[in-house]
Amino acid sequence: MHAPHTITLLSILASHSSALTWEYDTHWPASPLAAYLDLTNGTKPTGIAYDAKTAQVTVVYRDTARGTSGVAPLVTIGKDKHGGETIKKWGQGKILYAHDLRIDPDTSAAYVMDMGDFTIKALDPNGDVVDRFGSVDRDGHSLQPLEFSNVSAMAFTGDAMFVTDGDSLGSCSTLANHRLVKLRKGRVEWAVGTNGTVDEHFKFVDPHAVDFDEVRDWIWVSDRGNNRTVAFDAKTGAVRAEVDLKPLVPGFTVNGIRIDPHRGLQLLTLIPIGSHLCHSPTPSGNSAIAVLNISDPSRPTKIWQTTPPYQGPHACDYDRETGALYVAFLMDNRLGRFMMKP
Repeated sequence: MHAPHTITLLSILASHSSALTWEYDTHWPASPLAAYLDLTNGTKPTGIAYDAKTAQVTVVYRDTARGTSGVAPLVTIGKDKHGGETIKKWGQGKILYAHDLRIDPDTSAAYVMDMGDFTIKALDPNGDVVDRFGSVDRDGHSLQPLEFSNVSAMAFTGDAMFVTDGDSLGSCSTLANHRLVKLRKGRVEWAVGTNGTVDEHFKFVDPHAVDFDEVRDWIWVSDRGNNRTVAFDAKTGAVRAEVDLKPLVPGFTVNGIRIDPHRGLQLLTLIPIGSHLCHSPTPSGNSAIAVLNISDPSRPTKIWQTTPPYQGPHACDYDRETGALYVAFLMDNRLGRFMMKP
């Protein structure tokens, strides 16, 4: 149960959140696309992360040549002292087939989910691999030793990491995992789903992204194949809430998720239903981005939805101070930012 003052605070914030909207920023990023991406190599932006410590955005690109093209898989976009844009390309030869990334809020290290060798790699700002999680080149179910399949996303809280292991490509693999794993200092603390320690029968279908709600101490997962988001107790792994997206965003299923716990918001990138399945045809129809009010998760409401200028919004990240939402559009090979307008 939650303390009464927490619920009251969220209720007050919810009344203000209902008037929020977001607007696509036509001025970000500032340089032509070719400045960030080698357009001749078939690489696509698959992950994006905002670093609140440096106010920089880092993008990870999926290399169809699996790390052999020589293209930098990581690009960091920032500003110089005069307000001009800076671009840093890095990590050459370190990533095989990226899915997403997260920035460590303390060290600014980039943690990349690499489906090419079934690991999570931590790269320091110099581009050196300083840590690795999972068993290299071992696509499996084991928790000890830890094996990932199509490892898709992660979130931090303190010295703990929460990992979703089960991208949509995994639905075509006999070894696919559909689970959420909590790690502390590299050791498994609990797991939900495939080979789970808390609930091995929990029915994820392609858990794709994850974010932490520090107000409730919950971890939220975008359960893409079930068209829902699910919250788990960060300490125990017990299910705490479920948001059925079908009545809220009909025709879409969820890719990316970010939580603004202080405003009671859930920010989602959405694709047409069926387009996440690896046996499906090229998706047709518009994608969407939506924001839900989840101050009371049992009665979620949609406060905003838009059709973005590009298709295939894959991953997203969020600046909690300004309310800016950053999106990697994998299908159309673009980056985008949506600014909060109170």
